[in-house]
Amino acid sequence: MRDIRSLVAVVTFVVALAVLGIVGASLAQQKPPEEPGWAKGRPKTDEAMKMAPVPAFPVPTPVDQL
Repeated sequence: MRDIRSLVAVVTFVVALAVLGIVGASLAQQKPPEEPGWAKGRPKTDEAMKMAPVPAFPVPTPVDQL
């Protein structure tokens, strides 16, 4: 009876380790959330956003060239 209990305890321990290993591996492989389409290529930090190129606003056409 004592041998059966120790065998059950060992099997339970091994199964628990296997389950924890599978769960840990699946958590480690999760992908980060995908960024929205409008933000692709956008700088990630505030400092980088300050350095990002700013579009030049159109210069109005002089009256004599209209």
